[in-house]
Amino acid sequence: MTSIRTMAAALALSLATFSASAVDCVGGIPASNPDAAYVDNGDGTVTDSRNGLHWKRCAEGQSWNGTSAACDGGNSFLQWDDALQLAVASADAGHDDWRLPNIKELRTLIEACRYDPSINNTVFPDTAFAASESYAFWSASPTGTDAAWFVRTGRGDIGAGPRNVVRMVRLVRGG
Repeated sequence: MTSIRTMAAALALSLATFSASAVDCVGGIPASNPDAAYVDNGDGTVTDSRNGLHWKRCAEGQSWNGTSAACDGGNSFLQWDDALQLAVASADAGHDDWRLPNIKELRTLIEACRYDPSINNTVFPDTAFAASESYAFWSASPTGTDAAWFVRTGRGDIGAGPRNVVRMVRLVRGG
């Protein structure tokens, strides 16, 4: 029987189809979200060349600083309904079609070769992370009438929780 570690390593290897990245991986596992998978649009956004998703580099509440290639400011922590409304109202980088990503899209940001953080923090700098569910990003995917899926960027796991809890928001468009 194949061990879970062996299967995880094989998955990471199969996902690593791009060149090496600045992501520091543990145990020699190749990055699943290398820098080369993203095209810098020069406006605080990147496009994932694997799926066409156009992501804001900074979480909501932060603003892109092109000079320092960093996200300035603190994260906004919002309830799910407020996160959905914020997405509809966003007109950043000259686009007005931003939205909350579904759980499958949000999962594509997780870096499988490490944790704390489990996100490419070169492409998505200054992303807050912790084991706490508050340090998770909302998805647009509901789980019943009063809960929705989220992704924690500390450990890279997914969960579902009440929509009236505050969490972070990262917006996407296209796909």
